[in-house]
Amino acid sequence: MKRAVVFLLVLVVVYSVFTVSALAEDTKTYLSNEFDTIVKTHNANDVENALIEAGWKKIPQKQVLDPMAAEPAGCVTIDHTVWKKTSGGVTSYHLQARWDWDDTATCKPNSGSGKVPDVIAVGLVDQNQNSVNVQAEEPRIMVYDEDGNPYLEHGGSSDIFSSGATYTITDTIDKDGHFIGAFGFAYFEVDKPSGATKYYLKSKYVHTSASSSVGIKKFEISYPWSVTLEFNSTTTVDKLEKAWQTEVKFD
Repeated sequence: MKRAVVFLLVLVVVYSVFTVSALAEDTKTYLSNEFDTIVKTHNANDVENALIEAGWKKIPQKQVLDPMAAEPAGCVTIDHTVWKKTSGGVTSYHLQARWDWDDTATCKPNSGSGKVPDVIAVGLVDQNQNSVNVQAEEPRIMVYDEDGNPYLEHGGSSDIFSSGATYTITDTIDKDGHFIGAFGFAYFEVDKPSGATKYYLKSKYVHTSASSSVGIKKFEISYPWSVTLEFNSTTTVDKLEKAWQTEVKFD
């Protein structure tokens, strides 16, 4: 009888742990989908306020000199945001990089911009520029034109590289002269990392153009942080590059 009772108690404990774990995973998925839906159903200029209204909070960051920054790329700015929301005891962190082209005549891309995909790599590293002990999850991207109008079909996540992810951007000038790819968000979810003395959110954006269509042969992140981009053609590809780094403190 005692053995039966003990066995029953073990089953109850196992079931409870499984149930709690399943509920936590469901909550995590819900938060991830909520974040993604807000980004993809709003004009780019309204995304931040919509996230804040839904209960997402911005974690303060500090911009620091990136020793591998590709400058000047004066026509493009990049900024980072770390978003946090807790629900049902589950906390979700979304790491987001935003690129934004200056809407001036001197910064308009040429007609060869749509011949080659643009790219952006985003990653979380430690004080030594190495990957951290959390995996990038649910990498997603949203692409807009210069007016902030969304284009769902013009961005895609390429791959996950430990605590970082790569993304492609199908930029183009449409028949009305709008620059699709002028603005966008690339983001992924992580659990709270541990074990490092400092954490840095890094990104590298590359705008490309060529005289004929060119595909991407290799686009990957290695650590210590380095981004490799190779093309599958000998056609000359003009590149405008921009890198950014911010120090992040997870609370």
